[in-house]
Amino acid sequence: MAITRSSSSPSPVLKKKSKMGKKSLANKSKGKRPIIDDFDSDFEAPMPKRVKPTSSKKSKLNLEESSLPEISGKKFQKSITHSADRTEVWDCKFSPSDFYRSKCVCTSVYSVINNIKNTLSVNLLSLFRQTQFGHFLDMPEFVFHPQVVHSLLLREVLQPNPKEFWAKVAGRCIRFSAEEFYLISGLDCFGDCNKLLFSQETNQLVETCFRGVKTIDNKAIEDAFLGSRWGLDESIGLKMAVLYFIQCFLLSNTPDKEVSRFVLDVVDSGRWDEYCWGRESFELTIDSFKGRIEHGIIMKNRKAEKGGQYDGWYRALGCPWVFTVWFYECCPAMVNSFCKRVSSSIPRILNWSNTIVTKNPTLRDLKGKIFDLPLEKLKIKNMRPTDEEAAAST
Repeated sequence: MAITRSSSSPSPVLKKKSKMGKKSLANKSKGKRPIIDDFDSDFEAPMPKRVKPTSSKKSKLNLEESSLPEISGKKFQKSITHSADRTEVWDCKFSPSDFYRSKCVCTSVYSVINNIKNTLSVNLLSLFRQTQFGHFLDMPEFVFHPQVVHSLLLREVLQPNPKEFWAKVAGRCIRFSAEEFYLISGLDCFGDCNKLLFSQETNQLVETCFRGVKTIDNKAIEDAFLGSRWGLDESIGLKMAVLYFIQCFLLSNTPDKEVSRFVLDVVDSGRWDEYCWGRESFELTIDSFKGRIEHGIIMKNRKAEKGGQYDGWYRALGCPWVFTVWFYECCPAMVNSFCKRVSSSIPRILNWSNTIVTKNPTLRDLKGKIFDLPLEKLKIKNMRPTDEEAAAST
């Protein structure tokens, strides 16, 4: 029976989970993963009700309850107004007149995957494949398209759930939440994120690979990994590979951002498959988007007052690759013009490549070929789990 919901809070959590497999979304982590079976277009619209964006009511996943936008042709009886700027909930936050060009820099580095495959021995590579991150080694060649991300951020809608991102494209609202992140990445997004459970007094990984290093940041981690500082100790080598993948691909940040000792302890404990990395990566990703467009609009207006033009930049932290694939899944019109489906695997991040594009698409390219098109041509829809994905989580 289909599982539907009447709010944007998480759907019911399934009680069973499958074991890790090449074509299974399940990991060895202990988190529970909700799967929703929605209609082809969007989530079912609820009866109209007033919702305050600052509501303190929380669900089991600490996501705020909210109502849904008009998505199935039904009109709300009354509008819901944001008290700060009078923008209605589920309307676009920004006007097209506010749109501006900006460079979005992805701090997650795709070369991490190739470096792992080229640096580890055959045995260590086999051990890495057995972790919850192993399937990423089969991720197709990918380049980051900053204007795809920027175009979506410009079209963000006002909605009361801070743990979700919604954009309106061709009049339809599409959602990026922990559930979509899970379906795309295959990583646990609903388990335990308490690093204190992994706290250690001493850390063998640090003592072996970072002796004499004052600040352990992403650059220090990459140097230690590429330099194979674990020597002949394969147990340390595996930990180093896991740390490198987590920090430089999954939880990417500014180059000089010091790595948390808690992360080092989780990895050194060898119990990394028990930790909810997907949830942490998802939250870091969408949190890095917050306030970026608002700041850019302020700077754009200041430049305009002086007769200039603002071409700013900002960083997308975490794992923006998942965010990009999410839009490929939602927007069939992107296929063949800006990306290509290369397989039908689980999880979905293994299915997409965008190297068919000779250059990064510009805002103008995306506006003309995607965002200016009507709904019937774009066929925008929210993601829904396939039968195989649903079966993998039961």
